[in-house]
Amino acid sequence: MTKLPLEGIRVIDCSHIVAGPFASMLLAQAGAQVIKLEPPRTGERLRRGTSIPNDIGERAPLNFIALNRGKLGVTLNLKDPQGKHAFKKLVAVSDV
Repeated sequence: MTKLPLEGIRVIDCSHIVAGPFASMLLAQAGAQVIKLEPPRTGERLRRGTSIPNDIGERAPLNFIALNRGKLGVTLNLKDPQGKHAFKKLVAVSDV
């Protein structure tokens, strides 16, 4: 199996809407481990778009699914001291 060019690179994605999620999706496709951070309750703004039903009947926003494929998802409250601490620890072990 051929190794992808960004294998072994960890990227933290705090972006919203289209440009940032698209860029980090390309990094994931190139082999990077992309961790998508979203705020609690609301999630990324792109989650509020047009949705389609998934396999178990829940509705999922099509654009969000398309632009965030291949990423790991984490909910983190950056306004909370514990959330900030967790974010700093995650950044310390990440490349981008």
